[in-house]
Amino acid sequence: MYKLRPWLVLILCLGGMFWLSLAQSRQIDRIVAIVNNDVITDSEFQKQLIRVRQELRARKAQTPPERTLNRQVLERMVTDRIQLQVAERLSVKVPENTINDALQELAGRNNLTLPQLQNALARDGIPYDDFRENIKTQLIIQRLVDREVVSRVAVTDEEIEGFLANQRGQPDEVKEYDISHILVRVPEAAAPQAIAELKAKAQRALDKIRDGMEFEQAAINYSQAQNALDGGGLGWRQAGQLPVLFLGAVRKMQPGQVTDVLHSPNGFHILKLNKARGGTAGVVRQTRARHILIKNDEFLSPTEATQRVIRIREQLVAGEDFAELAEANSDDPVSSVNGGDLGWLNPGETVEGFEAVMHRLKIGEISRPVATPFGVHLIQVLERREQQLDDAAGRNNALIQIRARKSDERYEQWLRRLRDESYVEFKVGDF
Repeated sequence: MYKLRPWLVLILCLGGMFWLSLAQSRQIDRIVAIVNNDVITDSEFQKQLIRVRQELRARKAQTPPERTLNRQVLERMVTDRIQLQVAERLSVKVPENTINDALQELAGRNNLTLPQLQNALARDGIPYDDFRENIKTQLIIQRLVDREVVSRVAVTDEEIEGFLANQRGQPDEVKEYDISHILVRVPEAAAPQAIAELKAKAQRALDKIRDGMEFEQAAINYSQAQNALDGGGLGWRQAGQLPVLFLGAVRKMQPGQVTDVLHSPNGFHILKLNKARGGTAGVVRQTRARHILIKNDEFLSPTEATQRVIRIREQLVAGEDFAELAEANSDDPVSSVNGGDLGWLNPGETVEGFEAVMHRLKIGEISRPVATPFGVHLIQVLERREQQLDDAAGRNNALIQIRARKSDERYEQWLRRLRDESYVEFKVGDF
């Protein structure tokens, strides 16, 4: 979200020019929504609208009708603002160095340095300060969700045993699904007539899809999920991460198929199965990797750590030995004595940013700088294999999947309750 505080109107001349300028400034900075004790101004809204239009163009996605786009953008801003208000009330903050690390990580995921990312944003007409503020907003919300939702999810031994028993009973079942999702949210205290109207809205979306509308476009037009403007894509999910309602539907589908309208306590859903890939119960894809870590702290800023990693990478590209450079430079005391070797890694054993980059690397390829909460890394994948998990690893894998599923479900419930309990008034009639 982009935050623009009340701005200074420069009075360049007197008389009619002054009043014209003042009228224009008031027109631009009108209030478009009231959210509890805060407001969203038109200037904030227009900046967000420009950013979303740029994202849609970059994805080559068709821009929806203006009224639909306005509504979706403003609804997302309202939802973000509500969560930020809760974060402020609970004193949830994100340190500056964490924001810097996130920007470094984002640049690394796109095989860019931070200066290259800044240049790319400038070419696209996106002010870097606005982009950084948006990253800060998302980090605050994530930290809030971790505190208020994820940390409160409990997984029992009985749930783990049930998960493992189900895997043993269906050893050849497809284990991962790439799906897209449309949600028409139903308020907790909705009257029967309102529920019927919302179900009809979901059915209209499904009818449009069956008449030839792309699912991504239907999500942009109809979905009330947080990722609606991203086309509804959820990416790859392991079977155990999916709600029972979703899993029961997609396990019967072929790629490209779309479900009927599904009903859950949170609302009405439509799913599209994009891809599926198989697996054997208890078998995971392991990666053997090595890394060089440069920590940033009060003595070394994130930018300086990144520059140091860039110089080490240049040495590697020039042919120097990875193990020798790891022993000489890495701040990871455990792996550095082994030339940076981390051994065989199961899914979920490394932090998200590190794992995402590692999974994209080809064997032998050296990553760009990757920022995580531990510092800045260079990663090289040495081998990959399919491996049967031992009992301890299998239980841990089950725990990860169950916790992810329950966290997603709890987040939707928590977010719906926050929205229902908040005072929201739209001050413009064309949304």
